[in-house]
Amino acid sequence: MNQLFWGSIRIRVVFLIIAFITAVLLAACGNEQDPAQEESAPVDPELTAELPFLSLHAEALHDLPVPEPGQFRVEIEGETHEGSASCRMSMFETPGAENPRFDAHLAWQMNDGRAMGVYLERLVYHDRAAWRHVGHVRETVRFQNRPDGNRHRVGQSDARGTYIAWMTQTVARPDSGPEQGSGAGEFPVIRISEDEARVTVIATVEPTDGDKGEQAYSGEIRLALHCEY
Repeated sequence: MNQLFWGSIRIRVVFLIIAFITAVLLAACGNEQDPAQEESAPVDPELTAELPFLSLHAEALHDLPVPEPGQFRVEIEGETHEGSASCRMSMFETPGAENPRFDAHLAWQMNDGRAMGVYLERLVYHDRAAWRHVGHVRETVRFQNRPDGNRHRVGQSDARGTYIAWMTQTVARPDSGPEQGSGAGEFPVIRISEDEARVTVIATVEPTDGDKGEQAYSGEIRLALHCEY
């Protein structure tokens, strides 16, 4: 009797071990992905979409008078001022592409002695991998105001005594509309002609939290540049 009892126990144990091993093998086979399924897995559309890039150039400029070559003309607070324009066309390099960029620096003196300046940048990312983080198009108008009239320091954003205001816009993808950051303006705010010589800007800038106060500027700036490179 004891031999028959223990014999039946051994048979059951063997069957249980076989069943366990079979279940483990079936589970392992089920977790293996078919190569065809791997190929058809969804891919990030931002990296593969064949969307045409937006242009660095504008179809039409703002209706503003453009000055002589090498000069800028600015309208602000009811005053009009002219001066030398410093413009640059370049390629901003990222690991995925070379991205066309325009930037310019301007400075002038107001009638009451205040020194003012503007930095402009329009950047079009051809690097699709960058769209998720920084967008496809980025426009920046940085306005600087120095009540002490020091024009040599008006372009230094970290200089004490410089009050800064901004207009920023971003287009996330070529098929999406502009997203307003600071300030306001009709996209494209920075409009560049096809020959890249003439540039116009109409933007409303707003001060940052740290620059708000009696000396801060908030309002519209109208600019026209005739660039020489």
